[in-house]
Amino acid sequence: MALKALIKKRGQRGHIALITAVIAMPVSLVVVFAVEMTALSGERTKMQAAVDAAALAGAREIGVSGGSERNIKAFTERFAKEQTREIIPHVRTTFIAEQLQGGAVQIDGVGVRNSFFGNMVPKGGFVIRVRALAEALNQQPLCVVGTGSTSTALAIDGKERSRILAPNCVVHANANIELNESAQIEAGTIQASGFAAGTGYSPEANNGALVLRDPFKSRRIKRRNACPTGVVQTREVSSGVLQLRPGVLRWRYNARGTGQIRLAPGDYYFCQPLTIEEQASLIGDNVVLIFDNGALNATGNAKVSLTGRRSGSWAGFVLVSARENETDTAISSASVDRLLGTIYLPNSNLFVNAQGTVAENSLWSVVIARTIALTGDSTLVINDNYAGSGVPVPKGVGRLNKSVEDGAWLKR
Repeated sequence: MALKALIKKRGQRGHIALITAVIAMPVSLVVVFAVEMTALSGERTKMQAAVDAAALAGAREIGVSGGSERNIKAFTERFAKEQTREIIPHVRTTFIAEQLQGGAVQIDGVGVRNSFFGNMVPKGGFVIRVRALAEALNQQPLCVVGTGSTSTALAIDGKERSRILAPNCVVHANANIELNESAQIEAGTIQASGFAAGTGYSPEANNGALVLRDPFKSRRIKRRNACPTGVVQTREVSSGVLQLRPGVLRWRYNARGTGQIRLAPGDYYFCQPLTIEEQASLIGDNVVLIFDNGALNATGNAKVSLTGRRSGSWAGFVLVSARENETDTAISSASVDRLLGTIYLPNSNLFVNAQGTVAENSLWSVVIARTIALTGDSTLVINDNYAGSGVPVPKGVGRLNKSVEDGAWLKR
């Protein structure tokens, strides 16, 4: 009897264990499923945050003047991909962005992660779908571009106590920016397609921005057979006034002492360098200076006051260098108070080493150069009062939309 009771008791225990196991399996599945759903919800939140950030970044790129010329779609997709790679690396993501009319960017994202039983439940794995839509509120003016080159990765270089002051503008480098010692850049937006090294940025610089295409790349600058070869003559003025007329200027010009060079309105094509030094001055209104060879060099206490062209094929430009010309434009005089217009040096550098401010009396200025380098106590001032100048802003730079607000906003 005792044996039968023991066997019966053991049988009951077996039944209980089996029943417990049967009950425990779905309970475990429910617990695991709940954990998975919680994780999935968190991953969806992170993925939504990634596309939100990407849409805003894309809209801000449109907000930079000339943004419509760049590949906003690829930039936005890459931005989202990089975000999710860091925060949810186990989710396989795909993003499709679209640039819409009116300065908007939409991005759709699909994420897939493994599910139960080899992706059988649900079949194919868990799928996350997200969407974000953002609009640019304003096109912040593009005022300073360092294009960089294949020989150097440095596009904007600040040393010692130098500064770039462009409070309402975009300062952009197609390569790297480097600030050493106490150098500073103050702007509306600071961004580098490479990286921004050093401190002194206000606001903080953004790395990894889109490379800006040269808005004037299709412009023909060089005049064939305009400049003679052989012996170069020099015309120097040390006192009084030398009045120049528009056209091709084949001599080298140098103003020193108290001499003045005055430019009548028009287009000037310089075959040789133009140097203003000591107490001399260079004055011109409604002019553009195009250098086939050489460049403008202002030293000592030389005064330079130039206002760009108001009409003609070079409307909006004040200093231009031919693409074949690699001679640097050098400004080391603090009396260079007006460079109103676009300074376009596609394959040469702008060096500023003035013990004071440069271009502060310009209603607006735009600088596009291979490298923009500042040293000493020099301060390059970039204003953006386009409406009050009478000099039109060339398409592709400056402000294209005069909204009161800046940045971008999320519409999703």
